[in-house]
Amino acid sequence: MPLDQLLRALPVVLLLGTIPGLAVVTLIDPRLPWVQRLAAAPGFSAAAVGVTGLVLHLVHVGFMPVTVVPVLAVLIAAAAVRQRLLRGSTLPVERDRPGPGWAVAGAGLIAGLVLAGITLTALRNDALPPSTDPAVHGAVAATIVQDRDVLPVVPVPATGSGFVRTQTAFEATDALASELGAGGPANVMLPLALVSLLLLPLSVAVLAYRAVPDRRVAALGSLLCLGLIFPAQWVAFGDYPYLVDSTLVVPLILAVACCLEARSTVASALMAGAAVLAIWVIHGLEIPTAVVIGAPLWAAILIRQRRAALAGAGAALAAIAVGAAAGYLLTRAPALPAGQVSGPV
Repeated sequence: MPLDQLLRALPVVLLLGTIPGLAVVTLIDPRLPWVQRLAAAPGFSAAAVGVTGLVLHLVHVGFMPVTVVPVLAVLIAAAAVRQRLLRGSTLPVERDRPGPGWAVAGAGLIAGLVLAGITLTALRNDALPPSTDPAVHGAVAATIVQDRDVLPVVPVPATGSGFVRTQTAFEATDALASELGAGGPANVMLPLALVSLLLLPLSVAVLAYRAVPDRRVAALGSLLCLGLIFPAQWVAFGDYPYLVDSTLVVPLILAVACCLEARSTVASALMAGAAVLAIWVIHGLEIPTAVVIGAPLWAAILIRQRRAALAGAGAALAAIAVGAAAGYLLTRAPALPAGQVSGPV
């Protein structure tokens, strides 16, 4: 990707790819450590834009900066007020759930910068990676800009038909960033995905610290991300929504764990439901990933807590069911004429 295009896109994608997500997490539970909130920001940011777009689609209002930005502004303002009210109250802030701290966050961000730098260097001469997936995501984002709808019918001239991709939160965020001056939709996708890649090692550090509350282990866990083939593979294939969704795996795991431990059960259940909804509207496949990775931790808590964990398990399951139902209802494919297809593409 040319350097001038990256520099043009970077300010917008950094803000749009993190601030709305930080607001969502803060609204749900402002007592979470800042490191944990930052790690979850890319996924929740894309979901905030995507859910806003899906609601606008339902009420037949166009998806454009003038309709989306005010919603995000209200979300951010509400989060700031909630955080300010918490600081003025007698409730503990981050004391009952201390985070891994600045040193671990620094190690995670360094690992993320290295991963993002390697990826960007490898793909610097291409507007899009050489694969079929980027063409699909780029076409969806461009059609969103054109049709002012997050569930547009993308034409396929070769067959005289079209398709609808129903999980378009990433493409909607890309389209919004493009209209805010970040560049064309095709040129914004890679920088937007790099924001998630930058913060992915931070998620690993948070999960490692939760499993073994030792800052050295957490820092090492984030640095080991430098050996992961997964991020580079999915960036090369151009499956950007999968990468953004991956930043929501750890928030879902930790939210369920907190429910089982009866720690801030209501807020944790809300976080679990919100994470499921967010994953659903972006890509969807990371819900099973979270279950596979989180199952050992959840099982250990259940064995240790036994009956005490059952109430929390019920709250988590109820919230997850609500989040999944909301995701299903929001991403239902619109009716299309004969010869056109809809659904995940």
